[in-house]
Amino acid sequence: MILAAAQLLAAVALASTPTPSATPNATLAACIGNCDGSSTVTVTELIRGVNIALGQLPVEACPRFDSNTDGAVTIDELVRAVNNALYGCGVIPPTPRPSKTPTPTATATETPTRTRTATVTRTPVATPTPTPSAPPTSTRTPTHTATPSTVTSVCGGTVTSAPKLCDVEVIPDPVRFQDFFHLRYCLSDREGDIVSACLVIQPVTAPPILPTCRSLQPGFDLINDCFEGGPIRATNPAGEYEAILYVEDARGQRSTVEAALFYIQ
Repeated sequence: MILAAAQLLAAVALASTPTPSATPNATLAACIGNCDGSSTVTVTELIRGVNIALGQLPVEACPRFDSNTDGAVTIDELVRAVNNALYGCGVIPPTPRPSKTPTPTATATETPTRTRTATVTRTPVATPTPTPSAPPTSTRTPTHTATPSTVTSVCGGTVTSAPKLCDVEVIPDPVRFQDFFHLRYCLSDREGDIVSACLVIQPVTAPPILPTCRSLQPGFDLINDCFEGGPIRATNPAGEYEAILYVEDARGQRSTVEAALFYIQ
């Protein structure tokens, strides 16, 4: 799962690198990545395609991403959708494209496996009869009270080992230029091992960019509530923006990518 997510992010970053002008081509009629039947591909539709490729949404959420009708969305199809968002549908990207190795902002860190240490103590005896050794002792990870598997998540369904993120919104909306705003969201996770939160604020019409990820200290306790983060200063020019957010736990399991529209005045 970690490898697939990293490959998808790398593909989006590579496709969003600025390039020379594209060449129109009337033969490319199909607009991969366009979900609403218009002639453009938006950032929101690209996010939907990434969630389909990660298995967070069914292909039916946007069948236009599945260009070869194999029931899945591949990196190649995501790259073609990003090209449609950058250059427009029915356009061939210029070749050769500049080669640039994307520098990932956040690296999924795999948590080291905790090692159980067995300590065996043999008790000296006066007779030659061997004495059974003491049972091995093992170091246990500190845990809190076990969470029942039937707890209802604030995001719907039950609380699972994989994090669930929903109801992302910007408060206030609209926000004045140079004023502060907060990001409100709801989150559930059975183990409470969230280790990073990734956020990007970008104009709705801009090509997708990689988010900035912040490391978190997990509490290893049930998370099932709504939160308010910030404050964040609105330093961008006036216009319509998207706040794009997702989280990841210590097992490398990632929530869906959620976006909230808001305005800066």
